Amino acid sequence: MVYQPQYDRTGSCIIGYEALIRWNSDIFGLISPVEFIPIAEKNGAIYKIGQYVIGEVCEFMNQYAKVKGILPTVSINVSFIELINPNFAVELKNKVLGANIPTHHIVIEITETAISEFMEIVLGNIRIIRALGFEIHLDDFGTGYSSLNHLSKLTVDCVKIDKSFIDELLSNETTKTLVQSIIELSHRIGMNVIAEGIEHIEQFQILSDFNCDGYQGYYFNKPLEKDKILFSIDSLFDETIQNQEVSNETIKNSRY
Repeated sequence: MVYQPQYDRTGSCIIGYEALIRWNSDIFGLISPVEFIPIAEKNGAIYKIGQYVIGEVCEFMNQYAKVKGILPTVSINVSFIELINPNFAVELKNKVLGANIPTHHIVIEITETAISEFMEIVLGNIRIIRALGFEIHLDDFGTGYSSLNHLSKLTVDCVKIDKSFIDELLSNETTKTLVQSIIELSHRIGMNVIAEGIEHIEQFQILSDFNCDGYQGYYFNKPLEKDKILFSIDSLFDETIQNQEVSNETIKNSRY
């Protein structure tokens, strides 16, 4: 597990972390989640992976509280396979509360694809999860076919603008206008907005002008192993990576 910091609207204060899973195979080396998560969803291994992630995140949060004196907020990506399990919400609550973590410190990230596949079952589970005190974020917003329809049916706390939009902020005026509209619309209906995949200061400046609520990406900080966050001599704020250039393949392999 690695954890990527998420920053506030000023870009100077960490407001949480997104938990990201990695597979470093002894045989094949580093394998992207883009490759192994779909396979795990098909063969059922996603349930064990999901339980592992929740357990690791709870352990990280408790260690963080002991070392730094505060309990962080951490986002967990949830597969649509998990969301169609009628017992998922209760199992999630029991796992988190059993680790002495208040539910409002855990954010559940879902995708539009998850909603489209099994709309009624997924929406029912989401309503239960939110009623239990978990925040719900809609990840990769803008990549689905009926984003506005989903916003009308869902009660989520935040939308995360997909990286594909951020990539075109500096080169495509239409995309720039769409991103501004997404932020304004989200604010009008009471949702916050986090922009993903920020790599350049110019992207951050544009989003800041649009009053985006939060930021995440290599411009601010790469995903870090928990020991780097917990036990680094230097403050994490001093480790912020400014103007770091990374290849498209590196970013692809860092996403999930």
